[in-house]
Amino acid sequence: MGRKRTGQLLLGLGLSALFLWLAVRQLDFGQVMAALQQVRVLWLVPAIVTLALDIMVRSARWGVLLRPVLPFAWRRLVPVMTIGYMGNVLLPARLGELLRAGVLGRHAAAGEGLPTGSGIDPAVTPQVGNATSAALGTIATERVFDGLTTVAILAVTSWFLPRPSWLVAGLVTVTLLFVGGLIALCLMLAFRPVFLALLERLFGRYQWSARPITWVGQFLAGLAVLRSPRLLVLVVGWSLLAWLLSALEYYWVMLACNVPLGLVPAFFTVAAVSLSTAIPSAPGYVGTFEFAGVAVLGALGVPAAAAFTFTVVMHLVLTVPITFAGLVLLWREGFSSPYKAGLSEAR
Repeated sequence: MGRKRTGQLLLGLGLSALFLWLAVRQLDFGQVMAALQQVRVLWLVPAIVTLALDIMVRSARWGVLLRPVLPFAWRRLVPVMTIGYMGNVLLPARLGELLRAGVLGRHAAAGEGLPTGSGIDPAVTPQVGNATSAALGTIATERVFDGLTTVAILAVTSWFLPRPSWLVAGLVTVTLLFVGGLIALCLMLAFRPVFLALLERLFGRYQWSARPITWVGQFLAGLAVLRSPRLLVLVVGWSLLAWLLSALEYYWVMLACNVPLGLVPAFFTVAAVSLSTAIPSAPGYVGTFEFAGVAVLGALGVPAAAAFTFTVVMHLVLTVPITFAGLVLLWREGFSSPYKAGLSEAR
């Protein structure tokens, strides 16, 4: 596991360095410095406020996804969500998602929000592991819905904007990817008893297998929201609102950086740049984020220096406040370091 994690980190660092070089290789840094000096800082205030609202909305959506197995109030999920996003900034390989699930599992183990008759069996030890696995199931569902929402945003907004050939090809690819992911989750949920029986038949005779099989069962229980059309409608509604807020964050920063684009290009940009975070990279999506931002705004006719300036400022707005808040909340959870917390959950 140690060598695998090291390999993932080295791959991410290498790709980040490559994409960052691709983003800056033709830049005039004199123009970049001039653009940075003209940034209107006051416009960053509504961007940060909107970011906070965005986290609250995404926490409410996560609450809907958790409702069949771990019905937490959205207010309790906001700090957990913030810790997870902080983990994605500071930890490699999106370990923030695992950290988020682990923190929620600890709360469930303490008896917070754990209902009788939920998908989590309090009699199974360790309970925290089961709750964490169920939370990971909801996060997997969340990622698929985010992917489908961004694809839908790109498909709609691209009709009003220039459509480079790489965008058309990329849209087809990611659409197939996320639709396939949704189908896979539905099949796993539909055939959960068969799948678990197969695991039991193959590995049940081994003493070590009981706990992993239980965790797999609880992960699949975390997909239960896919059985409820009413809850799925709520998930779609919260997803659309969340991405509207994300587009507003980009719009405020565009105003701050004197990038003369409207709300439709902001929707287009946030969806396209967000998809770039799926590429393996260094912690915080350094390099891939900058490359995607410069490429997307370049396709919209924004000069390279202005596009790079916007992307850097946008990246800072999305990472600095949430990192500071997440570290404070993680310290309140009893962890001294996000690396220790993330690695302990990875084990």
